[in-house]
Amino acid sequence: MTSERYGLYFGSLKVGVVTKTDSDFPNLCGSITNDPALSKSPSPEAAGVARFVALNKESTRLVDMEHEQDTSREQAAVNAELETGYMEYVESEEWRLFDDRGRELPILCPIFRWDDDIVWRWNPARCERVMPN
Repeated sequence: MTSERYGLYFGSLKVGVVTKTDSDFPNLCGSITNDPALSKSPSPEAAGVARFVALNKESTRLVDMEHEQDTSREQAAVNAELETGYMEYVESEEWRLFDDRGRELPILCPIFRWDDDIVWRWNPARCERVMPN
């Protein structure tokens, strides 16, 4: 089986390369290799996306640790930062994948996991406008 690979973008910023490994409708799962240029860019937009990804990863790490120790205080702090400073990324329609032919595939905000896994869903409203039948 050939893995599907996509470039993950937020607007014009490349976030990384996603390799699809599984799907369980409506979710698609894979692994992500983050683009190192994102965290090194002097752009405020790139810094915001990089911080959002880092907070997402930390949130999932804390949730996964919960069965071993109480992480509720740490989770609350991470979630508070996400809610006060980064909801624009969650609600944005700027998330997209590009396949190997350069075709844009709109997605909803992905979930970035601490173990470099990623979960996403297609954005049905935008797919109808961008992807031909």
